[in-house]
Amino acid sequence: DLRVATFNLRNYLVCDRSVEGVWRREYPKPEKEKTAVRSIVSQVKPDVLALQEIGPKPFLFELQNDLQTEGIHYPHHAWIEAEDETRHLAVLSKIPIAETRLHRDLDFKYFDGREKIKRGLLEVVFETDGVKWSLFVVHLKSKWTERKDDFEGAARRNGEARSARDFIKKTHPPENPPRYLVVGDFN
Repeated sequence: DLRVATFNLRNYLVCDRSVEGVWRREYPKPEKEKTAVRSIVSQVKPDVLALQEIGPKPFLFELQNDLQTEGIHYPHHAWIEAEDETRHLAVLSKIPIAETRLHRDLDFKYFDGREKIKRGLLEVVFETDGVKWSLFVVHLKSKWTERKDDFEGAARRNGEARSARDFIKKTHPPENPPRYLVVGDFN
């Protein structure tokens, strides 16, 4: 058995945020929230942990080290930076990663142009019991949008989802046994 969990860390990075009722500019994730993240991971005990909204790599390494101090060792990791230069996707794993594939250029028609999946699509390939399988991590567009003609970002989110789905179906044709898992924040 293998336990896979997915977790939107809600801005595990430096950003403007409200902390205990006070607006803070360029403020790191509060220690109270980091403690809560570690507590949840400790309770769930996943073998593979897919992450959304992690900051640059030093934040991933900080979380990896902090979890190790709690007795949860994830020696393997993968990380992707795509169009969103602030919020990234990552994987922490207790089992070895056979391959990491960073899909940053998946695009879709969006009104009169084309857009890319903002946070990309992270594919991590594992081999367990002699079988290779892929874990796809995605974080689709939130409901917040600057476009009045895209209510709650639904058209963009739908485009991102279809682009990811079409790519997965193309690289893992349905006539073959499905050897993949798609996780993340689908908003």
